Amino acid sequence: MLHYNQDKTMKSKKLLIALAGCAAFVATACHGDLDIIQDNQLTASNMWTESSDVTTSAYGIYYLMRANFVQDKVNVFYWGEARVGEYMWGAGSWRTGHDNDMYGVQNSTMNDSNASTVWTKLYTAVNAANAVLKYAPTVPMTDADRQWAIGQAAFARAYLYFWAVRLWGDVPLLLNPVESVDAEECYPARSPKAYVYELIGRDIETAVAYVTSGTDKYVATPDAVNMLKAEYALWMYATQAGGDDYLALADEALKAIGISSARLLDDYASIFAVDNKCNAEVIFALNNNQTEKLTGGYYWTFYWPATNVAPAYQMNPVPIYTTQWWNYSDNFISVLKRSKAEHNDRRVDCNYLEGPYGSSLEGVMNTISCPNKLKGDCSTNMMILDCDLLYYRYAQAVMLDAELKYWRKDYEGAVKSLNLIAKRAYGVDNFYTEATKEAVLDALSYDEAVNIEQWVDGVELSVSILGTGWDAHALPPVEIVAREGFYDAAARMADDAVEFFCPVRDESLSPNAADAQAIRAEIERAALEVYRAYSVRDLGRVDLIWDGGAARCFEVDVSPGMTERSLFPMACAAAGLSLPAVLDTLVNEAYARGACF
Repeated sequence: MLHYNQDKTMKSKKLLIALAGCAAFVATACHGDLDIIQDNQLTASNMWTESSDVTTSAYGIYYLMRANFVQDKVNVFYWGEARVGEYMWGAGSWRTGHDNDMYGVQNSTMNDSNASTVWTKLYTAVNAANAVLKYAPTVPMTDADRQWAIGQAAFARAYLYFWAVRLWGDVPLLLNPVESVDAEECYPARSPKAYVYELIGRDIETAVAYVTSGTDKYVATPDAVNMLKAEYALWMYATQAGGDDYLALADEALKAIGISSARLLDDYASIFAVDNKCNAEVIFALNNNQTEKLTGGYYWTFYWPATNVAPAYQMNPVPIYTTQWWNYSDNFISVLKRSKAEHNDRRVDCNYLEGPYGSSLEGVMNTISCPNKLKGDCSTNMMILDCDLLYYRYAQAVMLDAELKYWRKDYEGAVKSLNLIAKRAYGVDNFYTEATKEAVLDALSYDEAVNIEQWVDGVELSVSILGTGWDAHALPPVEIVAREGFYDAAARMADDAVEFFCPVRDESLSPNAADAQAIRAEIERAALEVYRAYSVRDLGRVDLIWDGGAARCFEVDVSPGMTERSLFPMACAAAGLSLPAVLDTLVNEAYARGACF
């Protein structure tokens, strides 16, 4: 779960938001009197009148949240786990997956034709949360009910925006419900991600203050709020150059949850069993049951084509559909098998199914494999997608605690937390014994909760850009060289951890000077193309890696740093530009086009 990697964007070139409720305000609650509105219009004046309007709408946020994360390809598998790349979900002996959206997610080539790009359902849930936050203070109701509703809406909005900003970077930031057909309200412009992160932090503070009790794990509880707080704080520290204050926030949240082995179930598989929902290890989940039989989501992705599965094993144990979408790669399968063979890893059988379940070939049953977790229940020989969607569980809190200690260089403490997880997995005490930075990082990368991004070898570069549209031009690229380890948040703050070369050295690109200059020109061209594709204005910074054959862009920063250690001032100096003069020009241009100050 380590959050040391950069803020991935997976942005499309044209991501427009079409919010539900632009033609008329659409509420999420069901009013007690179905005949109250004769003209079929449900408005704020006649909707938000009693306590049940607010509380029902608060519950409705989670229904909309589930619709966003479960249905079709707009789900957490595509937006989350699929981003670990080809290593886990790549080519395999039995892979027949052919989903273009999956490739788009993994390779950051999504565009407005990809179904997984769509964020409308996410904003529908945000809209519902905004409505509760706007009207809950005005409706006659008990203080306890009002506090509960506001806390739920704040948690949900923070959670949804936390997903959005990590996926797309700059996103529209809506703080009020859409209640008109105004184009600016229905199609808002993106806000800088810094503003979005600030809003998330404020909403989390509200949720902490207002969600003070509760045991229903299908909505926010104090533990769920603190999980979000801890995850957010560690993300801000590790990927957004946050300071030690964020580590203090994470520490505060994790202490409120409590870190021990007491809430870890002995049987790993029982965590996900459909007859053991909302068990002690679950902290926050979205409800899913057999009567609904949802056709989408995480587990839908792992079905097999019926033609590949012997009739006796179709649905039980192998889930089938018309096509197989995705499967573990051979590389990842080998890791699972090795972990089971060498360490008796008890999790493998729960996570991975392999057996002679395939259609016979010359009388011999074919061995096939597929993910085995969260596939649901078997009822009347049909697989039912009735697993809850588990978003936070206690093992993740333990992993977050280990990450916190890693950042604080408390490697012994990190190992202690990791061993709580390892004992259940491997059945031995003190599985991890080496309390070093490298050993802890390795354990964090391979244990219970994994957040892995594709590794790209090459020269790490940052290209600052000035201007707008076709008037934009690139400044000299800055080459970034970490003396050891990664160019992470800690390295950025240390005086001697990183070397910067501006412009990039020829020898870093090619031994031939002429080729190096041509490569540099290609790098600047690629950065400009990305900058223009996302309609960045005035100034920005495009971070990328030159892998020897192509410029691999991984982040666009529309608010680059301006400190003595920041990359934009370095680039200005290398270009012979005075930073005060550049900033003065930017301010004057903004004023000329009517920007407010």
